[in-house]
Amino acid sequence: MAEEFYHANCTYACATQEGSNLVVNWERPPAQFFKINVDGALKTNDSVRGLGVVIRDDRGELIAAAA
Repeated sequence: MAEEFYHANCTYACATQEGSNLVVNWERPPAQFFKINVDGALKTNDSVRGLGVVIRDDRGELIAAAA
């Protein structure tokens, strides 16, 4: 279903590389710190924008998230 959504909403601006072997692992912040991960996307021809934020503590527990 996600692939179907991707192709339905994708134009030439979308990434064309498929099957990437890149593996990214989340790393914990130091003790008593939080880690904030942010990602965004922009579809310029439709002025569609998206933003996501996730905050986790040093144990990996979810503190807050927004999209």
